[in-house]
Amino acid sequence: AEYMGKYFIKAPIVQRTNITLISFKSIGVGQLIVIIMINYEVMSEDDVEEVMDVINHHFIPDEPCCRSLGMNLDDPKSMEAFKLCFLTPSMHGGLSVVAKDSENENKIVGIRLTALATREKPLRKLTEEEVGDPGVWHFAVFLSMLWGDFNAFEHFGVDKIACFKILCVHRDYRKRRVATEIAQKSIDIAKSIGCQALTGEATGLGSQGVYRRLELPAVNEMRYEDYKNDSGEVIFKQHGEHPSCIVAAKPL
Repeated sequence: AEYMGKYFIKAPIVQRTNITLISFKSIGVGQLIVIIMINYEVMSEDDVEEVMDVINHHFIPDEPCCRSLGMNLDDPKSMEAFKLCFLTPSMHGGLSVVAKDSENENKIVGIRLTALATREKPLRKLTEEEVGDPGVWHFAVFLSMLWGDFNAFEHFGVDKIACFKILCVHRDYRKRRVATEIAQKSIDIAKSIGCQALTGEATGLGSQGVYRRLELPAVNEMRYEDYKNDSGEVIFKQHGEHPSCIVAAKPL
């Protein structure tokens, strides 16, 4: 039991990996800790439809690049293109993790898409024709461009890398450490299968904050106001409070 003001709040003893502090509620002179049980699981084929629904409604509208490009995964063509660029590579290797609220019909409330890359089998670069959707293609090309000449295999002298792709948390569960926990679970799995380095992109302040907590340092940064087309026009105009995108990497 934990003392809060003049109230004792009792909770079962559980492993930290399965419990997430969701919110505080004021009750007179004290506060009530509201605890929701979050299960972290390796993403399976059975999760794909719900994963894409959560991404469509809780990532695409808030992510500065997707929002600026007017991306909408209700369009089947855009949905398939997004899957091809970000979901399909993350289905192999067992590194992608979902967070599920066990007290709310096990609904998915967080997603960490993580791809596995090796020297022998690096992540495949898609062509514009393969992707098909202009918005998804532009987003993928922008993220790839930020890496420049950086090669994590050569830089760290490793053969197997975990590559963070999409991080998404349901709006009702944000600022509750779900994003950090789900990313850490993916890292733990990566270490257990012999990954020697970690890379990732972070397009917003939330994911960048997660990277700082995980001590995943930036190797390059692009301010959105500096990313322009040939006519000098800023491309990602609706970046809001998010000033820049970073790419980050570290050995494991």
